[in-house]
Amino acid sequence: MLISQSCLCDILISMPLGLHLTINIRKIDLSRVKYLVLDESDKLFELGLLKQINSVVKACSNPSIICSLFSATLPDFIEDLACTIMHDGVCVIVGTKNTASKSIKQKLVFAGSEEGDYLHFIKASRRV
Repeated sequence: MLISQSCLCDILISMPLGLHLTINIRKIDLSRVKYLVLDESDKLFELGLLKQINSVVKACSNPSIICSLFSATLPDFIEDLACTIMHDGVCVIVGTKNTASKSIKQKLVFAGSEEGDYLHFIKASRRV
């Protein structure tokens, strides 16, 4: 991740460790972040990234920040960890808690490159 001090952006996508390290060397200011989204949050907490996640949440010091966590499954112990960074959180469950929906088809596709990923996505999206 390459970020200069003069860099302003509307959207920043990062893994927690990379962002944590960038915050620690004071290369980024997250004090005006309005929305913080943690996708696959169950995996982030399971992988022991709580220190990095806490660092990012603390750096996002805007008092009106909206923090959203998304996950297909969220075990109770992970939900408890998530509550440590959420204030007045709301949990939305679609279907049965911690159960994958039977109506969703999943497929694992290996691609040799980013271009391969993109081409597969284009082909798959045309079939929908």
